[in-house]
This record gives sequence, C-alpha cells and structure tokens, in this order.
Amino acid sequence: MAGAVGWNPFCLPEPRHVRQARALASYMGRYKPDCVLSNVPGADIPTLWATRFVAEPPPIIPVVHGFVGWESWRRHLRRYRYLLARAARFVGVSRGVAASLSANMGVPGDGITTIYNPVVTPDLQVRMAERPDHPWLQGRETPVILSVGRLTHEKDYFTLIKAFARLATRRSCRLIILGEGGLRKELEGLVADLKLTDRVSLPGWVENPFAYMSRASLFVLSSIYEGLPTVLLEALACGCPCVSTDCPAGPAEILEDGRVGPLVPVGDETALAEAMGRVLDQPPDGQVLKGRAAFFSADRAVAAYEDLLSAVVSAGHRSRRDAR
Repeated sequence: MAGAVGWNPFCLPEPRHVRQARALASYMGRYKPDCVLSNVPGADIPTLWATRFVAEPPPIIPVVHGFVGWESWRRHLRRYRYLLARAARFVGVSRGVAASLSANMGVPGDGITTIYNPVVTPDLQVRMAERPDHPWLQGRETPVILSVGRLTHEKDYFTLIKAFARLATRRSCRLIILGEGGLRKELEGLVADLKLTDRVSLPGWVENPFAYMSRASLFVLSSIYEGLPTVLLEALACGCPCVSTDCPAGPAEILEDGRVGPLVPVGDETALAEAMGRVLDQPPDGQVLKGRAAFFSADRAVAAYEDLLSAVVSAGHRSRRDAR
C-alpha cells in the first residue's frame, strides 16, 4: 500500500486516519465536490490523505483553529508537514494562528487566509436576556468576575484563582468559573487551601453562558495559549469588560493590543490581579465593547469564505483545463 500511494514511511498515518481517508475519498469520488473545507479540528490530516486515493481530487482547504506548535500538534507535525502540498490553501482563525502555521509548518504566508470565526449571531440578544440560575447574579451588590472554559492545563485557572485571592484581600468580589474538565479536584483543592469556598464557584458546564456574561462585572481569560478565544468575543458582545493574558494567539487581536481591555503576561498572578482591580474600578463603556465584537459577525465571515472558495474553485478549474 505504501508504494501505491507514495507516502514517506516515516510519516505513516494512524490506522484511524486511513479509515477516515478512505471514507472521504469514497465520498469525493462519488459526489465530486468542487472544493472541500476541512473545518472540524482533527479532520484535516485524513482529508489531506484522502486526496491520494482519488484520481482527480478536489481542492482542499484546512481550517486551522489552534496555535500550531503546542502539545496537541506535536504528535502530528511530521505527518502534517508531509501533507502540506496536498492543500490548495489554508485558513487561520486569527493572524496569530496564521503566523504560527507559517513559522512552524513552513506554509508560505500567501498560502494562508485569516478568517475570524463569527460570534455575533441573531439569537445573541435573546440568549443574553435569559436569567441565569446562579444566586450571585441575581443582584449587583457584589461584583462578580467570570471565566468560561474547560478545566484544563491550557486555561490556567490556577493563576486566575491565585490572582483573585490577591484581589479579594482588598475588595469585595466573587469569582465564577463555568466549565468542566479533568482538573476540577485540583482547582477545588486550591480554592479550599486559599479559604475562598464562599467566594469562588465552579458550577460546571452551563448551556447558556451569555446570560452570565451579560450580568458579570468582569470577564477574565487566563489561558496559556489559544487560537481565537471565542469566549472573549462573546463576553465583549454581551458588553462585559474583559481582561486577558497576552497569550498566543488571538487575545491581542481581539482586544486591539490592550485598547479594548488590558493584556497581562501569561502566568503572572500579580499583574492579573492588578488589571482586574483597575477594570472593576473603572469599567469601560459597554457599547464600545459591543462595537468591537460586532466586527466578528457571521455576515463578515460568510462573505470572506465565499470569496476564498470562489477563488480556489476557479483556480482549480483553470488548472484542470491547462492539464488537458
């Protein structure tokens, strides 16, 4: 089989990728799509492999959502580099992601298009208006700081909780972290050790975080790395003031290098606590925040994808005509 498809033995795909690639190749051969957009994380490798099983494969456009080079990529770097030539073009969901794809994979800059994920959708106002069931958000007496995401290493809630502990020594406030994950016990242990059980809440996953964002006094992103942190955009769209780590990639682009909200070094609990306090003392205009979020609209993203697909499909048709 290796000789038939001509792949490098050092870049052999995982068995599941072969199965997925064959299924995708069957679909391509049967329906002959003009272009394939690989937008689900983890689907890009089997989609690119599938082109080796099709006589006339369609153009493939992988959409890269994460910063290339961190843990989740390391297992696949060699395989991915080997398959780069099979892609017609790449999409990075932020300029930082696009830059990492170029630096760590060798993709030419002119082979990558940045298209931001859409956040502002027609149902946003309806979901914001729903009433959250958390008792801390029923009134405005005590400021509530909010964070949303999986309870995992890359979100670095340990630094957030320690920063909150510093802030809580000098002002009345509370912290809610929405999400579920493998670090729950460790985070709950830290909260207990810092004697914050009456001021920090980890209620788990909720279906509608917008209802929380629209009532929180401050949203904090404490991540070590991102791609384009959707929750940060969602908080802005709800008019919630934001503080974020200046992690790769996305926050600096979203917050316009600190103009829309403070950026602090990754893992710096002191700087994070100070920034949180400043924003609570002097919150920005909510309409300015909503205006920034409006840039990340579904209409803008759809138009950008339409332009990209049209260009790639037209180029593919020209190539096939020239080959004849």
